[in-house]
Amino acid sequence: MAGEENKQEEVLDNPFNVNLDLLQDMGGAMFESTEETEEIEDKIETPESDNQEENQEQPENASEQQDEENEEIEDNEDPSSNDTEKPSPFTPFAKLAVEEGVLRNFNLEEWDGTPEGLVNGMNKEIQYGVNSYKEQLDPRAKWLIDNMDEGVPLESLLEVDKQRVSLDSITEEALVEDSKMQKDILTQYYKETTKFSDEAIEKYINRLEAMDEIADEAKSSLGELRTINQQKEEQLKEQAREQQEQMQKQQQEALESFKNTLTKKEEIVPGIKLSDVMKESIEKTITTPVAVDPQTGAPMNEIAVARSKDPVNFEINLAYIYKATKGFQDWSVFNSAGKKSALKEFEDAARGLDSGSKQQQRINRPAADEDLKEQIAQFANFGKKY
Repeated sequence: MAGEENKQEEVLDNPFNVNLDLLQDMGGAMFESTEETEEIEDKIETPESDNQEENQEQPENASEQQDEENEEIEDNEDPSSNDTEKPSPFTPFAKLAVEEGVLRNFNLEEWDGTPEGLVNGMNKEIQYGVNSYKEQLDPRAKWLIDNMDEGVPLESLLEVDKQRVSLDSITEEALVEDSKMQKDILTQYYKETTKFSDEAIEKYINRLEAMDEIADEAKSSLGELRTINQQKEEQLKEQAREQQEQMQKQQQEALESFKNTLTKKEEIVPGIKLSDVMKESIEKTITTPVAVDPQTGAPMNEIAVARSKDPVNFEINLAYIYKATKGFQDWSVFNSAGKKSALKEFEDAARGLDSGSKQQQRINRPAADEDLKEQIAQFANFGKKY
């Protein structure tokens, strides 16, 4: 009976007949598993929170570290590398010229990459070559070339050089023994230092000879003549410098006058405004040398080069425009409205002056017919001469 009652109690306590021991074991395991999971989660969450705190400090440390690295890079960086951010299109040519020995003294690292800098380097190379050539010449030849470069006339240099060579070849011992040489030296000296006539100088020298003072006077005069010769050279150089400065001043004044005139000019052909771009083009065309005259060495602008290539046609075209515009005064020939009439008037006037025609037919001519006839005749004679 007692066993049945126990079974009934168990049924009442466990109506679904579930193995409670097994369930309890499973529950314990689940509980233990849950505790382990929480511990793992705690371990996982803790580093994240720590990492967040570290990450908050890391940007500041990283920024400071990056600044330090940038400073080190700037300190170690070559300053010349920042001179030009973009490579110059002239760099390949400059490198080739240096490698081939054309620009042996051109410093690529100091070059700013501009065409002006490259041209300046070329000019320096040319000057270096000229100076090297001069150093190989005879000292007298070098002296002549250097002074000619400064603008001293060749004739004056040759005269000074001739006198110097003559004076330097005389020694005092030879002068004492040669009476003729003494008279020559004294004659030169008195001509350089006095306004005496040749006759007066000769009398004075004869008096010195009679008093037996000519030798001492000649020795003294020889030294003074050498000093005078040196002073002549300095005077020639000074005169050349003054002339160069005066010429440069005149050129500068002429250039300023030209620029002011061009700036103020609103139009050349009436009705056609002269733009700033065209003014700049005109200024460069006239003031920029593009070649050198092979005969004189003078610089030539674009117009001078065009004239030298075909002087006859250049003068013909210039004369045509000059006459068609009535001496650059009437530009209606270039206006669409008056183009035909102006050209016809000019051509008819020129046709009526045909020298090969025996009977010159009167036609409608401009009022200044005689003046036009004279100018065209002059131009025809100019063509025959040249």
